[in-house]
Amino acid sequence: MKTIFKVSTVALCASIFLGLAIFGVGVNIKVKVKTKPETVSASTVSMLRINGVSGNLQITPGQSVTVTWQAPAGYNYCNTGVSPAPPNGWGSVPPSGIDKPVSGSYTVTPTVSYIRFGLQCALNYPGPMVIEDWVSATWSNTTITSGTTTCTQTTSPLKDLLNLNSITIVEKTGTDNTLTYNPTSSSLNIGTNDLNTTAVEHYDFYYSNADGTPNAGGAYVSSKMHRDAVGLNAQSGNNIDSLKLSFISGSPIYADLIASYQLGSSVSSVANGNLSAGLGAPNGVVTTGGDQDSRITFGFCSAFIPPITQCNDGIDNDNDQAADYPNDFSCSSAFDNDETNPKSACQDGSDSDGDGLIDYPQDPGCASKQDNDEFNFIAQCQDGIDNDNDQATDYPSDFSCSSATDNDETNPKSACQDGSDSDGDGLIDYPQDPGCFSKQDNDEFNQIPQCQDGIDNDLDGASDYPSDFSCSSATDNDESNPKSRCQDTLDNDSDNLIDWPNDPGCSNRQDDDEVNTVIICSTNAQCGTSGFIDNISCQTNDVYQNYKTYTCNNPGTTSSSCSNNTVLQLKQMCAGAQGCNTGGCFPEVW
Repeated sequence: MKTIFKVSTVALCASIFLGLAIFGVGVNIKVKVKTKPETVSASTVSMLRINGVSGNLQITPGQSVTVTWQAPAGYNYCNTGVSPAPPNGWGSVPPSGIDKPVSGSYTVTPTVSYIRFGLQCALNYPGPMVIEDWVSATWSNTTITSGTTTCTQTTSPLKDLLNLNSITIVEKTGTDNTLTYNPTSSSLNIGTNDLNTTAVEHYDFYYSNADGTPNAGGAYVSSKMHRDAVGLNAQSGNNIDSLKLSFISGSPIYADLIASYQLGSSVSSVANGNLSAGLGAPNGVVTTGGDQDSRITFGFCSAFIPPITQCNDGIDNDNDQAADYPNDFSCSSAFDNDETNPKSACQDGSDSDGDGLIDYPQDPGCASKQDNDEFNFIAQCQDGIDNDNDQATDYPSDFSCSSATDNDETNPKSACQDGSDSDGDGLIDYPQDPGCFSKQDNDEFNQIPQCQDGIDNDLDGASDYPSDFSCSSATDNDESNPKSRCQDTLDNDSDNLIDWPNDPGCSNRQDDDEVNTVIICSTNAQCGTSGFIDNISCQTNDVYQNYKTYTCNNPGTTSSSCSNNTVLQLKQMCAGAQGCNTGGCFPEVW
């Protein structure tokens, strides 16, 4: 800025106060100017300031400015002027010419970035006019800042895009300035000063997040510019024509999103920033992001829409019961266009483990066609080994086993072996905590198990261990299962009679044998009454008769049986004077 001063030709001591009020921000400035014949300098004039230069006032774009003046006593008229002259410099024409009052004000809305207001006053008109000084104003550095818009697609580091070959940025300051970067170039980091279009305009292009935050792994590219000059709207800096991603094969992708921005000074609105000009292919129309400091952040959303391939089309192209990546072994990524090869070991037609069985489902080592290991695998939860030494083996005995195919018998830990005082009683895990029945118990809180609580919990006529068949021990907390055969609702012995008391083979509900068991005898008498049978007979002049004896063999057992034995036994011995005849001994007959 050139500040104009003229030294008065008359030796007068007076003061002129010039007031400049800025509506909206409440700024009031008075400039006191001495009018005696001496060199007027910034130090004696108390000038306003712009960008560190004395004499300038910063205002926001399109802001109304009220200019007020007051001449000191003795001045009988004043003349005001502006630079640049209307209508280019001012939105409305202020008063101009001569014969103006010694005090007054007017309001204008400047339309350019730089204006000056001048005041001349005469002492004893028509005496000589004295150019006292100028007050200047320029647009402020107040910036217009956006929110943040992100791509709707899931993004990833831009530099890692598949087959990305280069990134090209076209800036236009008079002529095209084209910069092409390797995607991994350190020049795309913040603070590298990538382009100087003039001595006062400097660009830095860098990977960032959508909000412009520098991020070497970002999915966006930001154009940050600093220009010391001040140009209004379309005359301002950060002039981007296009940003392009080029790939080893296929069509390029141009920036398709303004993710965020921070407009610099002298840009009065977002529309004047013309930000959409930076999207798409280059056409000579550029963004005007503003002077001083500005930033525009560009997105490439369409670059993150994956092409349709066999490995992302939702189709089981090779009919192997798996579709797409990562479900199909043959797919190396969602961009892989071959869902058929390479084949996994479980569908490659070869006996990979030499066990004479080939592929799924013939080889038990194959869980599916996508399994790439044909060797028979036994998971920890079905290998018959207590892998974690917690006194339980395999599913479902070990708490850590979620299924027989679970290959981790160690985790998760039950509450009774996890090393923590789960119930806050100061006792930790089994066997220290009485609430733990075993290491597999997942409840450390103290409780009385069903099999020792004195209650017939399943109402089957028996309480607790060992009376209730379902109790395996006093610490068993399930008095209901397993069921004995005499209360399991099954006809276990196929006699069409089920459970106690219907089946005579059941002695009670706790009886685990429904088969009928018959004890033939417990005593000899149950087999018959021993005694003489048949008619008497005579032998050696004495009386004899058969005697039958009944015997219970293995008395009182299921193998008991009855037997009998008949023996001719002396029943009566006849005296010497008697003889034996049918029916007994009789006296002899002479």
